[in-house]
Amino acid sequence: MKAETVLKDHPFSGSPFEDYEHVRQYQIGNTAFALLYTVARETIWMIDVRDTRGRRSVDALRAFNDTIRNTYWL
Repeated sequence: MKAETVLKDHPFSGSPFEDYEHVRQYQIGNTAFALLYTVARETIWMIDVRDTRGRRSVDALRAFNDTIRNTYWL
């Protein structure tokens, strides 16, 4: 809930994620998890809850990118 509040009040507080220009990562304190998200049209779009010990989020990000581009032309 704390992460949700921080992102609501400061949507760009996460760090940039890899080489994706509009994707950010917000580390959830004292855990191995981070929120992968983007901000568009005044909305925070959650892409994944990322286990920072692995690389599985890259596939989720690619699928999300395709969906958003094909559905909303973003």
